Amino acid sequence: MKGWMVVVVADGAGAGAGAGAGAGGRAFQASRRRADSGVCFCRETLRLCAAAPYINDQSMYCSRGCTVPPAPVSRGSASASASAWPWRIWDGLGRCALVAGSGSPSQRRSLAAPCYDARCVHQASTPARQHASTPASKLASHGDITSSSPGTTRVPAAVPCTVYRVHAKFAALLRVLPDLASLPDLSSAALWGAASSPCPAMPRSLFPAFACWAALAPSLSAAASLSLSPSPSRSDAHVSDNLDPSFAGFGIEPSNLFSFTGWNEPNEFSIQLLQNLADYSGSPPHIRVGGNTQDYMIFDADYEDFGWKKNPRSTAQGVIAADSMIIGPNYIAALDRFPKDTFITYGLNLAYQGNDYLAKIVNHSEAVVKNLKNTRLYSFEIGNEPDLYLENGMRAAPWDGRTFTTQFMERADTVYQKVLKPAGMAPTFFEPPATASTIGTSFEIAMLDNAGILDRMNGEYYVGWWNQHDYFYFIGVTPTPITLDDLMDMDQTNTQFAYWEKQIKIALGTGVPYVLREMSSIGPIGMHKVSDTFGASLWTLNFFLYVATLNVSSVQMHMTDNSNASAWQPINVYGKDPFVRPQYYAHAAVAQIIGNGNGTTQIGPLDVGGAGGEYKGRIRAYSAYANSALQAVILINSKQANVSESNKASFTFNLNMGASNANKRIYISYLTAEGADSLSGTTWNGMTYSDEDGKASVVDESIYQYSLDGNGAFSIAVRDSEAVVANLDWQLGSNKVIKVDGSTTSGSRRKNAASPSVTGAKPAIWAAVLVSVLTFAASLGAF
Repeated sequence: MKGWMVVVVADGAGAGAGAGAGAGGRAFQASRRRADSGVCFCRETLRLCAAAPYINDQSMYCSRGCTVPPAPVSRGSASASASAWPWRIWDGLGRCALVAGSGSPSQRRSLAAPCYDARCVHQASTPARQHASTPASKLASHGDITSSSPGTTRVPAAVPCTVYRVHAKFAALLRVLPDLASLPDLSSAALWGAASSPCPAMPRSLFPAFACWAALAPSLSAAASLSLSPSPSRSDAHVSDNLDPSFAGFGIEPSNLFSFTGWNEPNEFSIQLLQNLADYSGSPPHIRVGGNTQDYMIFDADYEDFGWKKNPRSTAQGVIAADSMIIGPNYIAALDRFPKDTFITYGLNLAYQGNDYLAKIVNHSEAVVKNLKNTRLYSFEIGNEPDLYLENGMRAAPWDGRTFTTQFMERADTVYQKVLKPAGMAPTFFEPPATASTIGTSFEIAMLDNAGILDRMNGEYYVGWWNQHDYFYFIGVTPTPITLDDLMDMDQTNTQFAYWEKQIKIALGTGVPYVLREMSSIGPIGMHKVSDTFGASLWTLNFFLYVATLNVSSVQMHMTDNSNASAWQPINVYGKDPFVRPQYYAHAAVAQIIGNGNGTTQIGPLDVGGAGGEYKGRIRAYSAYANSALQAVILINSKQANVSESNKASFTFNLNMGASNANKRIYISYLTAEGADSLSGTTWNGMTYSDEDGKASVVDESIYQYSLDGNGAFSIAVRDSEAVVANLDWQLGSNKVIKVDGSTTSGSRRKNAASPSVTGAKPAIWAAVLVSVLTFAASLGAF
């Protein structure tokens, strides 16, 4: 039986089986009810056409792996052991099917006896099973059917069923025909026609099947799909510059630093989560230590605690005083615990303007330069969001971009002359203006340029990067409410970020790189059931790729220890122990995509304007190039599908990777969870991350792969609220990654040959065959 599966389908009541099935091209009508066992949902009615029987949808509430009944269940005159019993198995292609066990031929033959769904059946002393073949309207008039409790319908054990035999390769068709993706048994019934038991060696005539497919043709023509043809060569594509391995980074609010690093003892949980990403991309994620509280901090070399303390002699201005917090050398020592060679952008205090303000900033910057040894100081910010200084009392009017430029340049020149230059460091070490939003202000990049921020002072240029901040949504600032569905509408992200896109173009036009050092889905500390969901992980993945195509050099997703938008919770907060949020998995995906090219990864946008209707704004696609050649495509379906939705729909991407990639293998990695609103249970590339020690473990060792056809084409359906990376030639994460120190990782996933393989059967070819047949059948008008 290798390569074949046996599918058991309950027969329909013959009279009127085809009534209305083909009229107007209606594919099916369905009603659902929940089994009182609370285990799964069963579809009661699924009428296709006269050529196919009613089909019991077995796809709901199935999990990867086999589900075997805990004990034999009576089937009228026959009984079956668990090994011979039909059970659900997840076939690796996003579907569940009712598959026969490995019993003897006589036991398999007995499958033609009354069928049972072991997970939907309501256990009782008399033979009963969830009915799967009779429309609800007929159930009510069926004299021998009883209802023992709400949601469970009992039928006699004598209802017949039919055994179908179908080659596993036809399962791949359901990846091409998304309207039928929720009908796991349809491929067997429709493609092979009814077969008597035991299973025949060869299929019967396909004519009835094609008649059924013809009836479905109008529905199929409206299937949710999109054809894309990424350029096989980087030279013919619009792509980003090479992405730095540290590109997808984090920002940490300075007052919360010890929550992530640990106090007297290191926070190994946080350190491990950062190390995972370093192993995937080749470098630890870039860390920015900055935020509002950097403008409250004064460095005191005599303060030796691991932590910060309130300044008992605070005299500075501000709603929260600009000298209200004291830190010492162990603040920097704690920061140095992060993985080796972590790039650090460090925020210095601009708000403080006491008589000794220059001495204070020199003392602080000098301590950072001298004491960061394991990590690598990358740059300094001077001040956080100076465009808000009037609001928070850090400055009095007049205060504008030109005044800021004057004060920034004075401090940058002083820090360079007294700290950086003696240490042999470059003068272009600073990142202004670190603004919250420059809309309608004098802090726009062009205005600061005109104010002279890019000019020399004492013979030196000081600006190494343009630095701005943003949030998709900020509670208390954004005037409209926010929902998870809003966050998952990627068009809204483009709309919100449109002004920043203009600023990026202006910034790059000055010849200075642009970084987004503070970013998140929802600020200031997220929103439960929105920013901490799997849907937010899809938003994060898309955002990283989107801004990469704009040539943003680095992005830091801001974190506090109590934020529902942080990628992980580093300490016990509100009685909840540390844990990893779904957003972290998007960071892992980006890190592996970047590491896949070992310093040569470039990202390009693919045109998804053809995705309309309910998928408008929900589909995104990107190409990834390595060593100037097409290496992968990243496909995102952000249409919200929650955990409670059983038969989730999907969107099909028809991809042509170019003739130069003809007949190659392509390997699929999934970013997935049970639904968009999942707060846990996310997996990336078959991996999950421990809430206890942050280490990765492989929970799905299967290798999902397709063969491109002779033109380099293939098709794949991406479930609503899911993303995939399709990588040419090898499983993403199985290659060695060169790290900054010259060493290499061994790969985060097992090699291709070491794991079970789930193979697609050239679905693009089968799609073409079906379309041709459907077109021909429809033209005959005989069905």
